Amino acid sequence: MLSRYLAVLTISPILFASFAWSENETANGKTWEDAYSQMSIQELVNVEVTTASKKAEKLSDVASAAYVLTDEDIRRSGVTTIPDALRLVPGVNVAQIDRSQWAVSIRGFDGLFSDKLLVLIDGRSVYTPLFSGVFWNENDLMLEDIERIEVIRGPGATLWGSNAVNGVINIITKSSSKTHGLLASAGGGKEENAFGALRYGDSVGNSDYRVYAKASTRDDYRLEDDAGAAHDDWDSYRLGFRTDTKLGDRDNLTVQGDSYYGEAGWNLVAPDLANFAVPRIATRYYNGQNILARWTKNISASSDFTLQAYWDRIDRNDIVIKQRRNTYDVDGQLRFSPLERHDVLVGAGYRVYHDDHDDTFVASVDPSARTLGLTTAFVQDEVTIVPTKLKLVLGTKLEANQLTGAQVLPNIRLVSTPNERNSIWASISRAVRNPGRFNKDGRLVSTVLPGQALPTVVSVNGNPNFDSEELVAYEAGYRTQILDKASLDIATFFNHYDKLASLEPLSSPFVSQTQDGIPYIDVPFSVQNKLNGRIYGGEVALDVRPFDWWRLVGSYSHFNIQIYRDTDSQDAGFEAVESQTSRNQMALRSQINLPHNVELDAALRYASDVEAFNIDSYVAVDARLGWHASQNLELAIVGQNLFNAGHLEYTSNLVNTARTEVERAFFGKLTYRF
Repeated sequence: MLSRYLAVLTISPILFASFAWSENETANGKTWEDAYSQMSIQELVNVEVTTASKKAEKLSDVASAAYVLTDEDIRRSGVTTIPDALRLVPGVNVAQIDRSQWAVSIRGFDGLFSDKLLVLIDGRSVYTPLFSGVFWNENDLMLEDIERIEVIRGPGATLWGSNAVNGVINIITKSSSKTHGLLASAGGGKEENAFGALRYGDSVGNSDYRVYAKASTRDDYRLEDDAGAAHDDWDSYRLGFRTDTKLGDRDNLTVQGDSYYGEAGWNLVAPDLANFAVPRIATRYYNGQNILARWTKNISASSDFTLQAYWDRIDRNDIVIKQRRNTYDVDGQLRFSPLERHDVLVGAGYRVYHDDHDDTFVASVDPSARTLGLTTAFVQDEVTIVPTKLKLVLGTKLEANQLTGAQVLPNIRLVSTPNERNSIWASISRAVRNPGRFNKDGRLVSTVLPGQALPTVVSVNGNPNFDSEELVAYEAGYRTQILDKASLDIATFFNHYDKLASLEPLSSPFVSQTQDGIPYIDVPFSVQNKLNGRIYGGEVALDVRPFDWWRLVGSYSHFNIQIYRDTDSQDAGFEAVESQTSRNQMALRSQINLPHNVELDAALRYASDVEAFNIDSYVAVDARLGWHASQNLELAIVGQNLFNAGHLEYTSNLVNTARTEVERAFFGKLTYRF
């Protein structure tokens, strides 16, 4: 089956290319190639990355497994959500749970809340301290505003702090100076019922600005084995702004903010003392606001200063979680060169979380409200040992918080660039995953079973003594440019984990009761740090330009995982951690520029089975046909999951969501720029 899909992707471009390749038509005096050129292999190798070192540097000089997904990649993929865009990144595992929930991870430990992955939007963390993870439906951004998505596979704790364990995803939006004029887009079809976005940007004095609004309504998927609708339809609304102001010759000020609201259906088996394992249809409501300000001062060519502050509020209300949280964050960093060949970066920050929860039978926390602070400081020195040839990076971060105390997060990295076409890098680093509120203070009811006299409740309880999970990672990689037509990126890793979360029997079963006085038998488990593990593997990415009008991007990733428990651990399900993530992934993308301003894009992706949840491997093929009718007007038709009516990708390992299939989708999109 896989070979058939590969043949379709490989042969189709040749068939289309067999048409007479006439000169591109002009639009408003510009040729298609002038207006919509593709980056060359050399440009891709030299693309700037900021997430790896908190400064702009060429991708070929980065001592990490880094990948940059450009705005052009996102546009030509036809995707409508951030998680679907991340499917294009080598080594990122994206598995959809239902219409508005995804499990996104890097190098293992997949789950509804993949707690070892840090996600940022313009430097603002969207990692929730409740479950330690990301609510992806809260981040339904306007994709046309994204400039690039930088992904670092592997630890980034020295610069970004705790929870940047297996990777960092930084979503970077465009400067307001790049979004002048009007942009309007609209579309709809099967599964993507209707969506639209409107943006306007201009300049006033020394300031550039933009404002935007977007909305979408998405149809529900279906249950496994065609067992009916999943009732998980999703509506999302968002609006926001950004301003970029020049304060003299060297100072810049960015202010941006968003407000959003969403509601999504949820088909789940919510534990209940009356209905036990009866599926229920519920609705999740969420809304939030955020505002960020960032001041940058360019002191000299080798020195600059950045000060950033943000406020982020979220309110979620559903059958499991009723939470309100405010986050306040301020941090600054200074880059300077105290000595020749030394590029030093120092920084410090302070973050405050304040949350408030209403308990449900399924999930509760005690105390219900809590304020937590996080103090950080870091220093990193980049030493040029041999100019343009060899570079050493040494750094460490210090963190202090009320839950775990002080922690040290060091790293050492080395990168060699013997010539402009090749680079080799290696690193050793330490990272931690701080406990979430549920790890310390929470209680989650996982199962309710009928009993002879009283129902039996299986509960997972937080542990005040739960400590941070720890990682020591060893990485190495090689990048090369093959002539002018291809680039190859290889990364390997060995991760050593300690103090991983385990589920231990807390005590013998006992009789308890709900707040309403209903009795039940409680079988309690406690979260403890009694597992450890080893993960090793690698990722390969190949970018080929056989012709100026055809680009092929292929990738493959694989890892092996081994989990062990301490001698005194009684965790009975620890081995399932080894098989809750797809271990093998492959992807192939094709982008073709056809005559008459037409684009043909296709993508194939393969994911191996997820044994822990009895989910088979799958192959999916997506395609997009785009036409630029004029310089301002773009029309596109997108098909997703073309050769399958539906397939399972994942199921929640935290809350028992109904097993939901990702369905075939077709939709059209119109984009107007003026």
